[in-house]
Amino acid sequence: MQDMNDAPRKLLATLLVVGAQSVAKAMTTHDLAKHFGVQTADIESDVEALARRGYVISVMRQDTKLFYLSNTGILAASSVYS
Repeated sequence: MQDMNDAPRKLLATLLVVGAQSVAKAMTTHDLAKHFGVQTADIESDVEALARRGYVISVMRQDTKLFYLSNTGILAASSVYS
C-alpha cells in the first residue's frame, strides 16, 4: 500500500469500517461517495483501480455494480490502523 495515495487508503478503510467485506455488504460507488461527501465520479476511478489491484471485488446485483473488500483488501485496510 506504500504506492497508494490517500484517497484509495481512505476508501479501503471506509469499506472495512462499514463492514463491506462480503457480497451481502457490498456497496455502490454512490454509497461510498456519500461517506466522503463527494460526487460519485470523483471516486469511481479509485475504486476501479483498487479492484484491478485485487483489493476490492466487484459484483453485479440487479444491474448495479457493487464493491466489497477482498481478503487482500481486508489486510491492507487493517494495516492502516496498525
